[in-house]
Amino acid sequence: MRKEQYDALEHVAVFDRFKLDVETLHDLSDRTLLYGYTSDRRDHHLYLLDREICLVVGDVVVRDLSDIRRMVPTKRLYPEACDAEFCELLLFLNTNLPFTAWCDKRAEQRGAGPFYGETHEDLKRACQS
Repeated sequence: MRKEQYDALEHVAVFDRFKLDVETLHDLSDRTLLYGYTSDRRDHHLYLLDREICLVVGDVVVRDLSDIRRMVPTKRLYPEACDAEFCELLLFLNTNLPFTAWCDKRAEQRGAGPFYGETHEDLKRACQS
């Protein structure tokens, strides 16, 4: 393999040929899809709201989700906070899901609402206060 072939491998994957669309999901209800943290310890919350996939990392709303790799945090995912259907889809698309160990305590602490972390609406309210 030559260097340019090696460099090109980064761009050759299932997710480059498949654009993840919200309509791919069977369950279109508002909910957390992935929740974890980045290598710089910022919360990473990917969620479905009004049939739109949204991402908040720390206190930043990420707009460009054209690359599936951006949907997954750079460090870890909390499995008890992630959506099974969405995780299965990502695994089918050969996407690495860096789960941390399952934590019963964290699973019990999960609230009754559909979201595990902050949404962009939460951030807007916090800025208006």
